[in-house]
Amino acid sequence: MNVYIVAASDAETDPERRLRWGDHWFKESLAQAIRALGHTVTENAVEAEVVVNCHGAAVQRLPEWTFNTLWIVGHPDEVTPAECWEYDAVFAESAEFTEHLREQSVEARHLPGASDMVPMDLPKTHGAVFVGNYRPGRALDAGAEPLKVWGEGWRNLPEGAWQGPSYPHDQLNDLYASSRVVLNDTHPDMQRWGMHNPRYYDTLAVQGETVPTFRDCAATLMGAAPEHRLMLDLGCGKKARPGMLGVDLRGGEGIVQHDLERGLPAHDIWPYVNVIVADNLLEHLTNYIPLLNDCHRALVPNGRMHIRVPNAERGATVAWADPMHKRAFVAATFDYFDVTNQRWQQYGQAYGIRPWRIVYRREVERFIDVLMRPANG
Repeated sequence: MNVYIVAASDAETDPERRLRWGDHWFKESLAQAIRALGHTVTENAVEAEVVVNCHGAAVQRLPEWTFNTLWIVGHPDEVTPAECWEYDAVFAESAEFTEHLREQSVEARHLPGASDMVPMDLPKTHGAVFVGNYRPGRALDAGAEPLKVWGEGWRNLPEGAWQGPSYPHDQLNDLYASSRVVLNDTHPDMQRWGMHNPRYYDTLAVQGETVPTFRDCAATLMGAAPEHRLMLDLGCGKKARPGMLGVDLRGGEGIVQHDLERGLPAHDIWPYVNVIVADNLLEHLTNYIPLLNDCHRALVPNGRMHIRVPNAERGATVAWADPMHKRAFVAATFDYFDVTNQRWQQYGQAYGIRPWRIVYRREVERFIDVLMRPANG
């Protein structure tokens, strides 16, 4: 499978400075392990079949056609249940934080961090060492050991402690093995949730402790992604999205010809569909509720339904200029599909609308983008 990996270091525009980010090397180690399992790692999300976000920051928009995996390895205070619900699989480095997510109806699994470092029998030529950039609140306590620090932004260190802005990553194993103390420090929210940074695992591995390797973690992450998925692109026009089966009234090469006013074309695919996309389709249907009910039945548990419709709140022209538009939508329209909303409980259910969990409703330019998953109600 083609895999696209996301890390916080991707935001760094300076290629040289990116090499000083621990997130960058975490991503590279994971990429190497995924390749070793026989997969391909791509730098182009359009080519991807799987996205793995090594959480240091939220992804603004995930592709509809990829299997999306979130591995929370940092900044837990920034993680919300709504963000997790956008993903098809969620892992967390901390067992405590994993349980916290489960209590908020997120189907999270515990996946500790990793290191590929090994014990080395080297003379202890260094006292206490630390490789990392300064940030407010970060303090280093070397005790009686002489201190050496590599990283950016450091001030007020003991004389001679600062060694430079970075240390070669491929020599870190040697450095840690030849040091009496490897200092560690992490963000307060990570400490609070029992979360460890990669340096913690590197130190344990160098000391001879058994820790997961990146190949171990890659096998777990890739094992969550099904090898084959059924994805439908409804009203796709002449070309379906990558890896999707197109369904359209006009048909065409590789496109199933079908009138979606009558619902989905084949009931024998229920409930084996992983993803369904309806992009600028529903406004062309006289009654779209039967189609969405069919989609609800067709999707696997935790399957995804992506919808894009014109936003009538942006004006009558947006909603009605196209002479083929039969329906208008506002963001509140989807209240009637949301199992947690009183409008579904009081009205939508009575209209025969099957229950959905609305993951998000986003107003994007003149459109409303909706992600929802089948719910029980």
